[in-house]
Amino acid sequence: MSKTIYVDVAVVGGAGGGLAAAIGAREAGAEKVVILEKQKMLGGTTMVSTGIFGVGSRAQKRLSAKEFTADEAFLDFMKVNNWQVDAKLVRDYINASGENIDWMEDMGVHFDCVTPCYGLEDRTWPTFHGVIRKRQRTGTVLVRTMRQRVANLGVDVRLQTKAEHLVTNDAGEVAGVTCTDLVTGEEYTVMAKGGVILATGTFTNNKEMMKRFCPQDDLENIKIMGAFPHCTGDGIAMGEEVGAVTGTIGHLWIGPHNHGANCSEITCFLTR
Repeated sequence: MSKTIYVDVAVVGGAGGGLAAAIGAREAGAEKVVILEKQKMLGGTTMVSTGIFGVGSRAQKRLSAKEFTADEAFLDFMKVNNWQVDAKLVRDYINASGENIDWMEDMGVHFDCVTPCYGLEDRTWPTFHGVIRKRQRTGTVLVRTMRQRVANLGVDVRLQTKAEHLVTNDAGEVAGVTCTDLVTGEEYTVMAKGGVILATGTFTNNKEMMKRFCPQDDLENIKIMGAFPHCTGDGIAMGEEVGAVTGTIGHLWIGPHNHGANCSEITCFLTR
């Protein structure tokens, strides 16, 4: 019989989103928090990030001469996507973005540049927060800082552990998650009385999901910068299994990038 462990909050995915979720859960009072990460290390694609979006942050006010408000960012985003995405979700994301940057600075990340997006300086505003001193990569600094915070808070980190299926109770509420230890093959269940947070990231290496969520685009010959082997949309599949509703993707930009020959970057926003 497989074992069961009991926690307050279970976080599926140990990249930037999952690390932030686990830290937030502990700071909000959850005593037992576990991160389930299928890779051998924490960080995921966040590790290769060169910057992070934010409007109204202390760093933006400190480092940028141009003022750009959350209202302006919201209208700009919605116009680019022809108002075909979830306006409330976009609004919530943008409104909280500055506070998220401030939260990371309070944790020890010091952003020392705020610029427009690289390659689109004439069409974007200074919302791109980065760490450039000593030629550091912003994502590496973010992950290193949050990883240390996770350790200090006593979060239970389980690497090479793949979440498989969400567990629901009689009322249909998500109450836990089944997982597999990829080293030993052991299967067990994590029951989380405070909820399960899906932070597994993108699906850029899942061709079926790419076609399903991006039917309007021919992506067959586009090499996507973030299509790493582990980006398979696990959390989306798990959510759909228990009835979660998925939505559309709004493409911000598809074009040449400086990450190698024939390599393009697709920037997208999933609303669900």
